[in-house]
Order: sequence, then C-alpha cells, then structure tokens
Amino acid sequence: MILECYRLLPIMIIIPLWISCNFNTNSINNTEKEYLKVDELQIRKGKSLNPKDWHCYEVQYDRICCPVLWEPEKQNNFLFFTQLNDSDTNTFFVVLRHDEELNNITLDNYLREAYIQLKDDTNEIFKEYSLRELVFENKKSFYGEFTTDIRDSLFLSLAMYTEVKGIIYDITLKIPAKEREVYYELFQDILFNYKINEHFLFSEREEINSIHPIDLSTF
Repeated sequence: MILECYRLLPIMIIIPLWISCNFNTNSINNTEKEYLKVDELQIRKGKSLNPKDWHCYEVQYDRICCPVLWEPEKQNNFLFFTQLNDSDTNTFFVVLRHDEELNNITLDNYLREAYIQLKDDTNEIFKEYSLRELVFENKKSFYGEFTTDIRDSLFLSLAMYTEVKGIIYDITLKIPAKEREVYYELFQDILFNYKINEHFLFSEREEINSIHPIDLSTF
C-alpha cells in the first residue's frame, strides 16, 4: 500500500509529491470568460459540475469534488486521498490539511520542507519545477508544477498551497506528465469548487494583488 511509507513521518512533512515513497508549466483553454489563467492574475468562478461525471464529498467541514470514478480510500493519513482511474499507482489526487499552531509550521516553512524532500528523494528523481506566489488581500497562496522521474516515466504534480485561518491546505493532483493538457482544466474545476464551511476556497471576487515566481533554493 503506497501510504505505508508515511505513517512514521510527522504530519507537517507529509508531502504528497512523495506519496509513492515519490513530481512543469501552465496552459488552460480560455474558451469562456469564466476560464481564467493563474498567470493572468485572476481566479474564476467554480462552474457547475455534471453529477453524472462528478461527486462531491463532505469531509469534516470541507466539500471536496472530484470525478465520480475516483473513489476515495479509507485511510487516516490525509484529509482526502484517491487513486486516479488509470491503473497507475503513482497517480493520485490528495488533500492535506495542517494546523499551523498545532504543528508549529508556516506555509513558507512547509514549502521549504517540501523542496528538501523533493531534492533528497532517491526513488523519485526530481527533474524540474515552477512555483508562483499568489498574493491576495487577506491571504497568499502558491501554485506549483513539479516534474519527477520514476523508473524512466515522467510524472507531473499540479499543486496549490494556501493558508486559511491558520490552516495550511495542500491540494495536489499527480498525473503522467504527457497528460497535462488532459488534466489541467480538471484540476482548476477541483480547486474552484472546493468549499470550506460553505465558502469557496477561491472566489472570483478575490483579487490577486501580485504574483511572483519563487526559487525554492533561496526561498
């Protein structure tokens, strides 16, 4: 079971890039006004999801929506975890939630620890990444894309990190790198339909004040 290797790790350093004891670039089809690129400093409204294709789960005080064929696993390590419906155990969708005060960690520290683990992993070889800081009026978030190599197969992790009222959220979708275009818009739909206490995690009413590329080696 791929979750076994993390049961001995402190919760604050459980990073989904390495769940398989194991992470590139931005584009999105801009066919409607509600589809907006992160690079354009905008957040779009969560569109209506077809119940035939999507299912939304109430997990504690969060609502997490994902394709209906992604069946969440019963486990105690993550807020939400599911393999993708593609028979590849290296691909998954995961949500982690960490209390900053309880775990004595900040969002910045969380990212630094993620980078250290990424560099030091010997089972999954780090290839490249891009990371951008999104600065809102009342919060900041980081959007990252990380490419890794597992036995000569490239994988891409699309990841959004943010902090809400002292809680760090880490939302990651790990896919075969060659299928980025297939999954990128789907990841946007997941993000922009995510709710906490009935409020969207990201709202189109929130204005991004600035966006900055981040070099984790000097962060």
